[in-house]
Amino acid sequence: MTNPNTAWHYLSADRTQLGPVDTATLKDLVVNGEIARDQRVWTNSYGKEWKRVDSVPELADALAAQKKGTLTIRKKERSGGLSLANKRAQDTVDGSRDDTEFSSIDVNQPRKARKGTDRDAMLGSNCFFWIATCHILDLALYYLLPKIGIGDITVLRLGIADLIRSVPADWLQGFGAYHEPALILVQAALFFIISTFTVLGRKRFYLGYILGMLLYAADASYWFFANEWEPVALHLIMLFGLTYGLIGSLVSRASARR
Repeated sequence: MTNPNTAWHYLSADRTQLGPVDTATLKDLVVNGEIARDQRVWTNSYGKEWKRVDSVPELADALAAQKKGTLTIRKKERSGGLSLANKRAQDTVDGSRDDTEFSSIDVNQPRKARKGTDRDAMLGSNCFFWIATCHILDLALYYLLPKIGIGDITVLRLGIADLIRSVPADWLQGFGAYHEPALILVQAALFFIISTFTVLGRKRFYLGYILGMLLYAADASYWFFANEWEPVALHLIMLFGLTYGLIGSLVSRASARR
């Protein structure tokens, strides 16, 4: 038989720990719709495990009453503030040492872990930005240094940029004296295209993120078949960063769903 004085804690929709409340109050919150069946509750006998409301035998009758509508259900907006019942429950939060330690382990720690994966995702998506920035620097060095008597110097070389530069001059006769600026303009546009993948990565648009990685991997294969190993090595370093960021994005998404 359920002890009516059992102290219960529960997680609100935004994963805030509330309580303690006694069994009767917890059942009222369930019946009135203040606590949904997929939210989590905890009591001392559960150890470190939070259980879903619909898996707790003591709350089965409360869930049945909620479903049948035998009592008035007061629905609250998930994105809004705490309801009156939740505020009353929050005002009675137990300040005991055991509950404080339990909260810091089982509620706040997943949130901290999620922040870590968010940071990994951000670092990974920023690799696209650095690829684009190095490409612009490479573009400037390639076209400007020879004009002041210095040979070609390149940094993070892109295979697509190399292909654009190798376009035969007779293909660009229509541009006349402007054929070189036309090539520069096309390559500069690559900066904005690659930077777009940075934005997609930050917004967790995974298909766009993965497409950017595949295109960059194809770019690396250009240098591989050309037996240019320095750009291949640089591409592999960047691909490692991109993969690290993608994994962080996926882990962050999975953590948010939980």
